[in-house]
Amino acid sequence: MHAPHEPASPMDLPVVSYEEIPPSPRGAVQALARIGYRVEEALADVIDNSIDAAARKILVRFVYAGDIVKRVVIADDGQGMTEDNLREAMKIGADTGHETTDLGKYGTGMKTASFSQCNQLTVITRSHGQTHGRTWARREAESGWRCGVIETRAAEALMDASWMSTITESDGGRITIREGQTSKDARGATISASWGSAPAPAVYAAAVRTTTLGPLHPPPDRAI
Repeated sequence: MHAPHEPASPMDLPVVSYEEIPPSPRGAVQALARIGYRVEEALADVIDNSIDAAARKILVRFVYAGDIVKRVVIADDGQGMTEDNLREAMKIGADTGHETTDLGKYGTGMKTASFSQCNQLTVITRSHGQTHGRTWARREAESGWRCGVIETRAAEALMDASWMSTITESDGGRITIREGQTSKDARGATISASWGSAPAPAVYAAAVRTTTLGPLHPPPDRAI
């Protein structure tokens, strides 16, 4: 009898079939949450998305409950997304066709940065007059990648809020909301985004000492 052939390497081992072994949603979310973004890096990542969308005005709002930042809202007047584009953007590792000059490239930054520091990430966007919203609640993501669909009227109401008129009067724009901040140093974050080859937009910051997304007129002086 001939001795069986001994593979020279694992590459020589025959594969008889393939099976899909999807990652555990809970384990994947927890792994993403441990990547270790600092607050300023996480916020800058969202601002980079606004810059890639050709935003000329960006508003960062720190919403307080007492002395604790409970919500961070980033709004811009950039190009909005269609519902299909929004759905793709909320995907972990989204393939959104980034240009080589874009600041975001791999489709993970906004989600991983948010999962590491807050309990819920919501994106409301308007494109050509159509408004859509999606939200990742960490609990729902861990239970099976269940992304929430925001009611259209509620999304429209937020995009039409009086304080948004200080940012955009166009039929585009985007609002990103990080709810339930788990990082304790959000209060003292110093945001420093990289403009790359894009013109530097006007970035405003405001502290809102309320638990609601109340009015803000006019925008504060450029502070970032």
